[in-house]
Amino acid sequence: MPIRAGAAFLPLTVLLSLAAPRAGKLSDRLGSRGLITAGMTLLAIMLAYFSRLGAHASFWALLPGLCVGGIGMGMSMTPATAAVMRAVPVAKAGVGSAVLNSMRQVGGSLGIAVMGAIVASGIASSLRRGDPPKTAYLHGFHHALGVAALLALTGAIVALATIRNSAAPPIPGQSPRPSTQALRGS
Repeated sequence: MPIRAGAAFLPLTVLLSLAAPRAGKLSDRLGSRGLITAGMTLLAIMLAYFSRLGAHASFWALLPGLCVGGIGMGMSMTPATAAVMRAVPVAKAGVGSAVLNSMRQVGGSLGIAVMGAIVASGIASSLRRGDPPKTAYLHGFHHALGVAALLALTGAIVALATIRNSAAPPIPGQSPRPSTQALRGS
């Protein structure tokens, strides 16, 4: 059973692996804001979709959400890293990378704890209403997925509002794009 559960997530993993490098290249050309916003929106859609599935949903019912989520994660993770690394001076790149990785670890741990608390609260309230344990668990899980969807959508809005949309600096040896000052003749 654990192998089947792991294999069920392969579409998400494969799409994440395919989308992330492409999103990184797009981020270098276009900036990170739009990609992160779109990726977080896709994650919110996946989570909201999963919050509506029943206890007997098949793999085929999960597959659309897994595909949307894989693309969304790929679209947001690499551009987020690029945005952080572009925001710090080159001399502080190691510190910027360390802070980013630490925040990912802390955020993941905190997210699991908060979602677990929401699941537990949903289970308890459902059991008090007299629902059977399996129904109570599903109710708690749906509630946590709904909250996670709202958090992902909030992340998309914050990304849109706060991330500077600068592209990667030109690579040494390549001719840079003319600056606006050069175009004005100053």
